[in-house]
Amino acid sequence: DTLNVTAGGTVNLSHASNDVDDLAVSAAGQSVTFRDTDDINLAGITAGSLTLTAGGAVTDSAAITAGTLSVTAGGNVTLNEATNEVSTLTINAGSNDIVYTDATGFNIAGLTGGIVTLNASGNLTDTGAITAGTLNVTTTGDVTLDTVTNDVDNLAVNAPARSVIFRDADGINLAGITAGSLTLTAGGAVTDSIATVVDTLSVTATGSITLNEAGNDVDTLTIAAGSNAVTFTDADGFNIAGLTGGIVTFNAGGNLTDTGTITATTLN
Repeated sequence: DTLNVTAGGTVNLSHASNDVDDLAVSAAGQSVTFRDTDDINLAGITAGSLTLTAGGAVTDSAAITAGTLSVTAGGNVTLNEATNEVSTLTINAGSNDIVYTDATGFNIAGLTGGIVTLNASGNLTDTGAITAGTLNVTTTGDVTLDTVTNDVDNLAVNAPARSVIFRDADGINLAGITAGSLTLTAGGAVTDSIATVVDTLSVTATGSITLNEAGNDVDTLTIAAGSNAVTFTDADGFNIAGLTGGIVTFNAGGNLTDTGTITATTLN
């Protein structure tokens, strides 16, 4: 049921028919590879790197401390221990859900899941693509997820007063953003379903931009949408620092000013 490993060298337990319920490994600075035929719980891992392949769900009940964590799973991945400490994260869970919590910040070297929830107490970066139906991020640091092949349908970020940069290969929906600034680049249309609350919002898109939530609260707005339609609604007033679009529609609950050029076929 439980496998406890303490090693001063590499651990490679990769037989396809391994079946362990709980895995604990102490191999500081070493490479650890483990394969399990079904579900597995990580009951405390200390290693230089951990590469885990599971035929089912992956959970944790004690902290994972590793420079690199790579997980491939046939079920949900729920690694939610508050004291997890990983520098570089890779997870492939197909269409299954992913939850990962880290005590500081980390880099995403590749992530595939359905609903993906990331909790961090530091900066988030990426060097590999994120593919998810929904990406939820909560952090006390900056978010810089700008790999060109990121493909997320719905994005939610809670990073009060911090900088958020996100790039998506096609269209994207904003499902609630709280930050100091948001810089968004999309290869398609941009929409919202929950309010965006930021000091500065900058959007570059190759499709139409429809940010029409009544609770949006942006102080400074920059949009580059080529000849595509732009709709923006704000709870109070805002400043336009530059805008390019086709038919542009603004709805504001306060004063509108500009410090940059507005280029549009129609401005409503």
